Amino acid sequence: MWGMVQGDFRVMKKRKRSRIIWTVLFWMIFLVSVATIVYLSFQNGTSSAELGSDVIEKLAAEYYEKDTVSTTELYNFRQMGRTIAFFIIGILGTATIHLSSERLPWIVKSVLSAGILLVIAWVTEKCKIYLPTRHYSQDEMMISMAASMLGFSIVSLITLIYNLIQHMSHRDLSNKRIPSSQHG
Repeated sequence: MWGMVQGDFRVMKKRKRSRIIWTVLFWMIFLVSVATIVYLSFQNGTSSAELGSDVIEKLAAEYYEKDTVSTTELYNFRQMGRTIAFFIIGILGTATIHLSSERLPWIVKSVLSAGILLVIAWVTEKCKIYLPTRHYSQDEMMISMAASMLGFSIVSLITLIYNLIQHMSHRDLSNKRIPSSQHG
């Protein structure tokens, strides 16, 4: 019996260590992703244009299968990049909060995740009013918010389904009913 309890303890300790490693890894990836978005968002207009205009123009030309791209196509390509970046941040941020807040109820983790993601999307756009040659755009902020909420929704739905399955399987194990034919 003691060997079994000791073995179970080792497995639990190994799982906890693994969870901690994954949590730290997710936090690092999430924070680096947010820092990258913030860095790119807080460049002044000249620096932002210089930072990636050649690369972005080449990528956009490749995407649209043209030698040169129009200003509209370049704008749309940048918005697609913004959408993808905030979608990824939505997934990473929600997964990170759910993974690192094991004891909190699902709804609290979800509300916390959504709040953090919406603040990140709002701040990265709203602070542009303080940067020279940059402008605030309600449309771009809404794109960022919608993309991060899409990533949030996917992870939250997966964790909700997982939690419901876990709850139902534990309920089935602990709440066995006696068939009616065995009642006296």
